[in-house]
Amino acid sequence: MKRKVAYFLILFPIFLLILSACKSKTEGFLTILDSQNQQVYQTNNTKTFDEFADILDKVESEEDNEDAWVDLPDDAEVNYIYDISGRKGESGVKFTTYKNYPYVTLSNIPAVSDITLRLSEKDAKKLNHPDEWVK
Repeated sequence: MKRKVAYFLILFPIFLLILSACKSKTEGFLTILDSQNQQVYQTNNTKTFDEFADILDKVESEEDNEDAWVDLPDDAEVNYIYDISGRKGESGVKFTTYKNYPYVTLSNIPAVSDITLRLSEKDAKKLNHPDEWVK
């Protein structure tokens, strides 16, 4: 429990930074890679950033729910990796979704190990079908 509280205290400011970057007109990019690590989308479209930020906002609000924190099963199959990069193209926080689980793993967060959270079925479906909303 203490570990989860510590993660929350670390992650909350990071989420705020990500959300503010997504909600504003940044020069960053949202890059989406498939399970083969091949780029399928790259966009700096404000509406796409806003939709992604809305999903992140829902994920962040679930962090204080202990049931949302899960261990990643060994048989989890990567479906998509969402990479938020800054203006200069440096890789940022990554969000990995899975074909066979409604989970998202947050990685590449400075000083924090990877974190896996359970998604709602609606958010999992949306993140696993970027072709339906990414512009």
